[in-house]
Amino acid sequence: MESSRPLGFDLVDGLAAYAKLALPLLSQAVMEGRLKQFVVEASVPTISYPNYATIISGLDPKDHELIDNDHRRRLTSDHFFKRLHRDGMTSAVVGFHWWEDLLGGDLPPSKLYEGEDTPDHWVFEQAEVIATGLHPDFLLVHPMGVDWAGHVYGGQSSEYLAAATRIDREIHDFWKWWQLRMKGLLVIGADHGMGPGHHHDVNSLREQQVLYFVDSDGHPNVDLRRQSQVQNLLSMLMGEGV
Repeated sequence: MESSRPLGFDLVDGLAAYAKLALPLLSQAVMEGRLKQFVVEASVPTISYPNYATIISGLDPKDHELIDNDHRRRLTSDHFFKRLHRDGMTSAVVGFHWWEDLLGGDLPPSKLYEGEDTPDHWVFEQAEVIATGLHPDFLLVHPMGVDWAGHVYGGQSSEYLAAATRIDREIHDFWKWWQLRMKGLLVIGADHGMGPGHHHDVNSLREQQVLYFVDSDGHPNVDLRRQSQVQNLLSMLMGEGV
């Protein structure tokens, strides 16, 4: 890979496509042509740990064999972070502590948190700190506030949609900072959606369909429809053809 601009990836845990109406700033950026929007189908099961593995490996759970949140083994197949390292590129992670379980010794410099109710604004503050200090070629930012609201209050609750609106503002502010300070591109996506109750484990369309937003400056020539295609998109934006 050869990248002239750093790439940020805001992976919003639990943000369903149906929450789009609660994302006014990102939706406005799409209308203005500053972001491209894709409806992406998450892999089954619609559970965080398997979905993380699919996002960075391009493999479905039946192939990478990580199928639940309880048995969090290390991802042994080839994946995006390994490829970055092999190609001499730097990366960093600000996210939930499960990334250490998933990546093991492949975990790059990171700031991880334990509580699912950790405020999203803290996550983005730490992202700015680590980006300023390390200037990574790739930065993964993983807030959990939307997922936490869905589990506590339900996917159809006003609290869940309010959490989506808060993350909309956090991402918009971070995007402006990322562009001005780091001169970087940004991708925004999610691992899974949220069911009508308090869970996301029955693989319904509400759980499978998520939105991805891609910085239009990146000119991605990819048909992004499935979660297994995300790592190809990231690779393309990092300068590697797919």
